[in-house]
Amino acid sequence: MPRSKRRRKIPQYAYYHIQITGWDWSYSFSTNVPKYEEARFADYRHLIIHGTVLRPRKIAVDAAELCILPTVKREDFELKHNEPPPRGVGSLNIQGTKGEPRRLVGYLSMPEDALPPVIQMLIAERFKYVLLYGEAMRWRKCFVHRYEFTAQHDEADYPDDE
Repeated sequence: MPRSKRRRKIPQYAYYHIQITGWDWSYSFSTNVPKYEEARFADYRHLIIHGTVLRPRKIAVDAAELCILPTVKREDFELKHNEPPPRGVGSLNIQGTKGEPRRLVGYLSMPEDALPPVIQMLIAERFKYVLLYGEAMRWRKCFVHRYEFTAQHDEADYPDDE
């Protein structure tokens, strides 16, 4: 009897909405360890966004922390025919066990030149929400395909997540 072929599951997509409650920015600069990278110096710029998860409600998580790294260079935008496109601009996962509070943690890439205006808007308290779109959670993790910072948010503009 022939084996049945496994059907590839059609990916499900979801919206993740986070209301910003706080943020932090850290920076470090150092000489580089040659065995890890070819550059002479290394700098780390991490933008951390703290917030409350508004959607999807079914993941039952209240708090969120997004770590945004300005790692995308201008030349990365060019089409490279020999390389597949990236799977996403970042990832989300749910951390925590039943005994401790669970939180949504994300790691997102950002173009290097976008960091200064984003920080200026956060200082001025103009950004209130981070809206993300990506795969639905599977095994407490997913890829993010798109995200945006915004001052306004209307829940009625999005399909029901239940």
